[in-house]
Amino acid sequence: MTLQWIRFGVVSLLLAGGLVVAATALLGIFRFHFALNRMQTASILDTLAMLLVLLAMAVSYGVGWTTAKIVLIIFFMWVAGPVSTHLLTKLETVTDPDLGQHMTIEELDDLERALRDGKGGER
Repeated sequence: MTLQWIRFGVVSLLLAGGLVVAATALLGIFRFHFALNRMQTASILDTLAMLLVLLAMAVSYGVGWTTAKIVLIIFFMWVAGPVSTHLLTKLETVTDPDLGQHMTIEELDDLERALRDGKGGER
């Protein structure tokens, strides 16, 4: 009986943490005006909030095949989410003609130099 209450408390804390992170990231998506800032908050929502919710599910199921499947989902999301966000961010920096309005000139010069030197990818 005590173990069930401890499990319930851990699941509740993980779900509450996931909800707080998701609400904060969602607020950031609507508050930020620049696309790269929105992508960062969406990435946080994707990785951290979903991690907390899926961990809550894994704890609530206990040890078993369902928990193993949830752990595989967590692993896949932690690999695929940041990679896709990185690719979208790279696309935005290469194709945005008004990037200079959102960044300082030094940052833009460094970015153009990195792209020209091949450190930022192919153009």
